[in-house]
Amino acid sequence: MTLHTTSLLTIGVVVVVVAALLSGVTGAELQPQHSIRPPFSPTGQIPNWDLSGQAAVAGTLVRLTQLEQSKKGAVWNTVPVEMHNWVVSMVIHVVGGVVGGDGIAFWYAKNRLPEGNVYGSAEKFDGLAVILDTYDNDADGLNPALLGFVNDNTIVYDRHTDGKPMAFGQCVRKFRNTAKPFKIEILYQNGELQVSSNLAFDEPLEVCFKKTVHLPTGYYMGISAATGGLSDKHDLIDLVVSSLDGVSTQTSTNTKDRIVKKDLLELVTSFPLLLPSPLQAEQAQPQTPPSESQVNIDRMAAEVRDLSMRILQLQGTIRDVNQQFTGVKETLNRIPPSSIASEGIEGLRALIAQLQHQSVQSTSDIASIAHSQQEILRAITNVHDSAASSLQVWLIFATVLVLALYLVFQARSQRDRNKMF
Repeated sequence: MTLHTTSLLTIGVVVVVVAALLSGVTGAELQPQHSIRPPFSPTGQIPNWDLSGQAAVAGTLVRLTQLEQSKKGAVWNTVPVEMHNWVVSMVIHVVGGVVGGDGIAFWYAKNRLPEGNVYGSAEKFDGLAVILDTYDNDADGLNPALLGFVNDNTIVYDRHTDGKPMAFGQCVRKFRNTAKPFKIEILYQNGELQVSSNLAFDEPLEVCFKKTVHLPTGYYMGISAATGGLSDKHDLIDLVVSSLDGVSTQTSTNTKDRIVKKDLLELVTSFPLLLPSPLQAEQAQPQTPPSESQVNIDRMAAEVRDLSMRILQLQGTIRDVNQQFTGVKETLNRIPPSSIASEGIEGLRALIAQLQHQSVQSTSDIASIAHSQQEILRAITNVHDSAASSLQVWLIFATVLVLALYLVFQARSQRDRNKMF
């Protein structure tokens, strides 16, 4: 018997043992038609799943978005779910700069959703969404977070508030840039939904939120992700869907504590065909305490993030003001000519046009600054492994550049105000 054949047999035995242990703990029945598991076809296709946008098979994982701005990607199951009770277990890795965006979402929807602005999918949907939000749009400090939503296709998701007012459950989870990929578990049984997670795939799960909710059969599962002005790599490493029909509530509730023994897990991870390369790479890296240079860079990155948040909020305010200008302009157009001196109306219109032009210019300036900050944050991330002297050079360069851009923006704003008055 050849060494290659022996290795394959050993791998097969390990797989059988793991499957037996998992099925013995949970009593759940694996549903391969709803699951995504490596190895994948060389063609990049996944049976029973459609990939769209930037989503693509990358070795032993599905990368929904690259580390690029304004990208979207999704995978949608082509087989409707006919189970009344089920559990979804996802292993995910979200990696990027010091500040990331926008996030990733699990969908259980009546129809497979088209591409849209809510984490890569449509703003309105009929069904369930479990959102992993990474960017703090409302600046309340409660991000990254997991949020749960139920919609009947009548409510539009509000991105400016991260959808929190319409969420039925949420919890803060710092799942970005974790040392290991993390796990999300969505369990639905007898009308009860429970969402649990951890910060490393091989650690016990913690319950995030629960909700009594009715989820009909015949719906479709999907996962989508998106980036915006900031970016992250959103990797789906493993998606396992199991049926809980015929499983008692007491038995299935124990799935939140489901974990393979450490020695068995180490045996499994020793075979590169079984687990994706990110798991092996992260486990192989020794854990070392941060150096003084790394601490300094982290401190500077936090300051850059704070400035970035304020500038992006200002950008949103300018857009709102511009919309108000448009509303006033439309109101002026509806006023009968005899009601007010036409000369006064034309003067107001000219002033509004000037203000709109200035707001557009300011928005462009802010976008340029935000883009420069993104480059700075990428540089900060890249120099973490550089020598101390190189770190000091980047630190000085980044700080000077941010301050210079901010001063230019302030000067332009002051000049525009002087023109107005």
